[in-house]
Amino acid sequence: MEQSVPDRMGDHRIFRGGHRGRRFFFRGASFCKYVCPIGQFHFVQSLVSPFEVKTRDLSVCRTCKTFDCIRGNEQQRGCELRLFQPKKESNLDCTFCLDCVQGLSA
Repeated sequence: MEQSVPDRMGDHRIFRGGHRGRRFFFRGASFCKYVCPIGQFHFVQSLVSPFEVKTRDLSVCRTCKTFDCIRGNEQQRGCELRLFQPKKESNLDCTFCLDCVQGLSA
């Protein structure tokens, strides 16, 4: 009896298709905002928090060339929600994960 070799390319296609589907359905960190229990916890925490993430000096943001708070860098990812801090008005869209703060270059 001859054993067949498993179709690894088929597995690869399924994985790639699932990855593309996830990227299509969960754009703009919608998974974090609407599905993920950790994201929901952060979102509720940001709504009731007396603190808010915002810029101290707008001139620093105006002269910034890297936008590490949004794009991230080699050490840390940026804001998954793509919130630009000078234009953010409240914590309503923020999940308070602080990736934007940790992504800033010194």
